[in-house]
Amino acid sequence: MISLETWQAIQDRRKSVARVATRKDINADFPLRGFVTCGCCDEPLTACWSTGRSAKYPYYLCDTKGCDLYRKSIRRDKIEGDFEALLTTLQPSRNLFEMSFDMFRNIWEHKVNRSREATLDLRKNLTAIERKISQLLDRIVDAESASLISAYEAKVRGLEAEKALISEKIGKSERPSTDFTKLIEPLLRFSQTRAFSRLLSDWRTKERC
Repeated sequence: MISLETWQAIQDRRKSVARVATRKDINADFPLRGFVTCGCCDEPLTACWSTGRSAKYPYYLCDTKGCDLYRKSIRRDKIEGDFEALLTTLQPSRNLFEMSFDMFRNIWEHKVNRSREATLDLRKNLTAIERKISQLLDRIVDAESASLISAYEAKVRGLEAEKALISEKIGKSERPSTDFTKLIEPLLRFSQTRAFSRLLSDWRTKERC
C-alpha cells in the first residue's frame, strides 16, 4: 500500500513532539497580506473579514497607530484587482532573464550532482550492511548459546530492514529525473519573450554537444 520509507516517516512522526499549530488568520483569503504597504506610512497592510447585516466582507487595512489612514479599509476586490492589473504591465528585462536562467540552471546542475553523490553513498552503506549481515550469519552458525543466537538473529532482522529501506531509496534515486528544459518551458510560455527563447535554444544545443 505504501513504501517502506513512507511507513518509517510515519513512525518517526508519531514518536516526535507535536508542532505548534499554524495561525488561523494566515490563509489564502488574503494573499497580499503583509506584502502590500500603506500609501501613507509605508507599513504592511493587515486584513480582516468585516461582518455586515447579512454577510461578511473582506478588507485590507492599515493597523499602524498614528497613521492618517489608521483603520481605513480597502475592499479586497479593489486592491487585488489593481495588483493583478499591475502584474500584466510588468515585463522582465533581458538581463534579468539571463541571470534567472543561469541561476536556475546552476541550481539544477547542483541538484543532479548531489543526487548522484547521495546514490553513491547509499550504495556504500548497502555494501557495508550486507557485509555485517554475512558476518552475523557466520557467527550464528558457530554459536552454541541459544540466547546468543537469538541476539544475532535480532540484529540481522534490523539490518535487513535497514537494507530494504536503502534499496528502496536507491531505486527512487535512479529513476530518470525531469529534463531541465521541460521544467523551464512553462516559464517560457508565460513570458513569451524572444530573449528567453534564445536562452533555451542555446541550452539545448549545449546539451546535444
